[in-house]
Amino acid sequence: MPPPGALIEAGKLTVNVEYPGLSVRYTTDGTEPTVNATRYENPVSVPDTVLLKTFDSSGKFSRTIEVVPNTID
Repeated sequence: MPPPGALIEAGKLTVNVEYPGLSVRYTTDGTEPTVNATRYENPVSVPDTVLLKTFDSSGKFSRTIEVVPNTID
């Protein structure tokens, strides 16, 4: 299962996935994303570091990725 691609820029999280039909779940409190974590649907404001996973409809998931805010101006 491919992990999501993600970027935090100007406080906004933007995510993409390699294959259609996969969902991305994320957390902002440092806990592992589960199938019950918040589902990414559109760019969203986040306070800081985010953990993300890709899930398929049967509950299989990718490795967790950590995304930190882009600080390059």
